[in-house]
Amino acid sequence: AFYLLTIEVSTVNTYTLRATPTGAQVSDSCGNLELTHTGAKSPSTAGCW
Repeated sequence: AFYLLTIEVSTVNTYTLRATPTGAQVSDSCGNLELTHTGAKSPSTAGCW
C-alpha cells in the first residue's frame, strides 16, 4: 500500500479524509493529503492532487 486512509468525523455533517503516506511514499514532498466535507484540499500544491 502507498497510503493509509482514515476518516475523522467531527460531527454528523463534518469530516476529514486523510491519506497518510506509507512505504515508498513516505519521502514524498506532499506528505499527508486531506480532503474535508467542504471540498477543501490540503496541501494545496497542484502537483499533489
